[in-house]
Amino acid sequence: MKCLSFVAAVATLSGCMEPVYSVQGAIPFAQVLAETEGRPYECVDYEPSTNSCSSISQFVTVGPNAFQLTTTSRPTPHLPAIELTTVMRERGAVMCSDRSNMDLRFAQAGATFQMEAVLAQVEIAIAEDEQFCGGYVRAGDNYIFRVVSGAATETKPIQNIQFFAEPKRLRVEE
Repeated sequence: MKCLSFVAAVATLSGCMEPVYSVQGAIPFAQVLAETEGRPYECVDYEPSTNSCSSISQFVTVGPNAFQLTTTSRPTPHLPAIELTTVMRERGAVMCSDRSNMDLRFAQAGATFQMEAVLAQVEIAIAEDEQFCGGYVRAGDNYIFRVVSGAATETKPIQNIQFFAEPKRLRVEE
């Protein structure tokens, strides 16, 4: 009887627990920050020929194992740059974001009503993703961010990352 009660308790608790993700070869984000000190701009898919990135991010420490992430990207040439701000929490060597705490807006003022309507649709799609997790893996002098949960596991599971002292030009995502 005690065994049955234990199994029922574990089953009940497991519904409340967050999934545990791992990324083979991932290094703690604190180590990434230490290794990139003085280079606060994270550039995804850097293109030397155009000196540009498909997105640019910055992190600010907001608590133990918690970082505010602000990412700017241009998902389409028909819209101005979009800025997403969310809190990433480090779980072991994996970083996760709860999409319910995000802020999505245009990086510059002056958007039309139609642009705001499109942005609202983008926000709904991102929020439906609920959680985004991944880990940083060393790739020579740079990093790869491997996505392990969320819609990006299918659309862009591996992101090439470089850090720079100054922001690079933002280009439309491919």
